Amino acid sequence: MEAQLAKVEYASVNLHTPEGLKETALTVREEVFITIEREVAEKILRELPPEKAFYFYADYGRYTGRYARSLEEFAETLETVQADSIRFHPRRGDFQVWIRGLGDEELAEALNRIDEASLSDGELGAEISRAVRDRISELKASLQSKGLIKEKSI
Repeated sequence: MEAQLAKVEYASVNLHTPEGLKETALTVREEVFITIEREVAEKILRELPPEKAFYFYADYGRYTGRYARSLEEFAETLETVQADSIRFHPRRGDFQVWIRGLGDEELAEALNRIDEASLSDGELGAEISRAVRDRISELKASLQSKGLIKEKSI
């Protein structure tokens, strides 16, 4: 009981001093940032319903039969989908639009910076896949550092 009273007394004193207010405000700000960061990472990594999946086409009207319902499935599919599909979508900005829909402006911009014209089909696929996998690792590491997910290889 005394320990609880001491905490309450400390908290009330702590909030009434400039240093205490600053310390409390920083703690609250950190907690809010962590919550927002967690929610963004979870949103980006979530599995989508089929109608929101990314459908891979090789050209207009030429569906490859492949789709991805999450960023992880997207990365996996990039490694096995036809090269003409990988060429078709970046020039239209399809990958970036879908990724922005997941809430990941950072990855969409990273894909915009890839100079597809200077890369072979294999190099382009590898570069896009690497950027996506790096981003997945970054998001998962962020969640792991907050103790929110268990370590799992991608």
